[in-house]
Amino acid sequence: MKNKLIMNNIDKESIEKVINKHFNPLEDKVNNISQSTQLTGKDIFDITTTGMSYYDAMIQKGHITGNRDPVEYFKTNKGITFKIEWMSPEEYLKKEFNMRLKTWDLDDSTNDLSFEDYISNSLDFELIEQYKKRTLEGSKMPMPMLDYNDMSQEGRHRAVVAQQLNIEEIPVLIVKPYEE
Repeated sequence: MKNKLIMNNIDKESIEKVINKHFNPLEDKVNNISQSTQLTGKDIFDITTTGMSYYDAMIQKGHITGNRDPVEYFKTNKGITFKIEWMSPEEYLKKEFNMRLKTWDLDDSTNDLSFEDYISNSLDFELIEQYKKRTLEGSKMPMPMLDYNDMSQEGRHRAVVAQQLNIEEIPVLIVKPYEE
């Protein structure tokens, strides 16, 4: 018997419920900032970097692409395309979860997997607090990425920070196999 995957309605409230079960020592500061000013994704994310040189070469001319256009270089030499998309933190987390489901081989020994269980077990809440603290002090975070070519991601902790700061949209570098 195949176990079922439980994909309940994944929305802001379900994410907040899971995260708030753990801890949130910076909540007062977050509430004060949220009430005094509306931050945007441009305020807290640096859209010129993902923090990973391979992906940064896609959005910046650099040591990998030289003087060549990064779009053409990656399409021709790596067989991939990329773009920056703006989406809600919740949408990012949904896409990341769905990507993970495609890469996991769930068998009879695997318990039913819900989004809530995945988030609870895959987040490092100390890292979230570190990101949040630095962001509230004025530092920008690298932009998250979803790589559908390699089925990898970086940024779920940053997406949670954005969600906790009531950011409506975040920049995400989306990488996909090139299709003619």
